[in-house]
Amino acid sequence: EGSTIIAIITGTMAGAALANYSITLALMSVVMLYVASALIALAVGYYVGGTLADRWQRAAPLSALLGFAGLWLLATPWLAPRVTEWLILRHPRDEPIPPVWQKLDPVLGSFAVFFIPCLALAALSPAMIRLGSRQWQRLGRTSGLIIAANTVGSVGGVFIAGYVFIEHLRLSQIFTTMGMLTLLLAVLCLVSDRLLSQPLPATPPSPQDHA
Repeated sequence: EGSTIIAIITGTMAGAALANYSITLALMSVVMLYVASALIALAVGYYVGGTLADRWQRAAPLSALLGFAGLWLLATPWLAPRVTEWLILRHPRDEPIPPVWQKLDPVLGSFAVFFIPCLALAALSPAMIRLGSRQWQRLGRTSGLIIAANTVGSVGGVFIAGYVFIEHLRLSQIFTTMGMLTLLLAVLCLVSDRLLSQPLPATPPSPQDHA
């Protein structure tokens, strides 16, 4: 199914993003804060994706969100140094940076860079569950299949990040690759929108409908 394919790609990209996110910052003592910031973005994305799917019952709004996230990732090599510079320069130059900000500033910078891509990728799973559940009798099976596909993709993304991206690509190339893949996801959402264009029933059918 188209929704399953999108879920696998999404899981792979999300896993790759989080792996790079964690490995790059592994030497810092605030790894828990980085993980927490990523989980916050994912939680918001789950809610946004489900809300968009319930309201429009189309995949097209997701393509706009993913398109913006893809452009954001492509711009990250240019954006990240400027965010870092702003975080550093906001402190007085003639005074040492307080220890609490030495820990929180990298978290804030990473949160600013990764929040939108993580949100957009997380929005796909609940939306694909809603859009892929054409038959209410198979809702559990469909949701389980999509979540499983997303998890398998996340595991694959961790290995791809560790053994391919970090080993063979520069950081700017990683962001460019992920940006292009996210734009590809936006196109796949448009294709899925055409395949799943019929409105979904608002409530499960009653027993009388089967009589």
